[in-house]
Amino acid sequence: EIHDGKKKLVKYTGNNPNVVIPDGVDIIGETTFKENQTLISITIPCSVKEMEGDSWSGSFSKCCNLVNVNLLEGLKKIGDGAFEGCKSLSNVEIPGSVMEIGSNTFEGCSSLTSVAIPEGVTEIRRNTFEGCSSLTTVMLPEGLTRIGYEAFSGCTSLTSVVIPQTVTQINGKVFSGCSCLVSVVIPEGVDISYDMFNG
Repeated sequence: EIHDGKKKLVKYTGNNPNVVIPDGVDIIGETTFKENQTLISITIPCSVKEMEGDSWSGSFSKCCNLVNVNLLEGLKKIGDGAFEGCKSLSNVEIPGSVMEIGSNTFEGCSSLTSVAIPEGVTEIRRNTFEGCSSLTTVMLPEGLTRIGYEAFSGCTSLTSVVIPQTVTQINGKVFSGCSCLVSVVIPEGVDISYDMFNG
């Protein structure tokens, strides 16, 4: 589908477990691979600038057998709910070109063990990593200004987090249910919600 001069991949109906999206695609739609249970590996070319989505329907949401995601430089936006419910996804490298990561993006990715947020991202939105119960390492960049509601809620394997000096606001229940969390380094002057560690 071509929309405003951009090529958008709207729906994938194949059953190939290893998919390479062809170069030239600009946008991946919000339900393109949703609930595809045969997909194991996906490679997204550098031509793709945006993955669409909302909190209930992301490009790869509930692809329960998806293990490997190869995102190339050029991607600017990972939309809401993009990988929500991808419980087999164990590792993802977010390219430095990414400027925006939506809410609920990795919610319920219970096999994800580590993630590094690129420097261009200024906000971690609500529920982004909620329920990532295997997540042990999170690298947050200088330039980040805000961490949204329940962003890391239920990350039961997370033990420590260093909040960058540039962060000015941390919303409610960000670390709710993080039962193994023993160290959070927070800069002075940050606007912190009273229930940041609630639960």
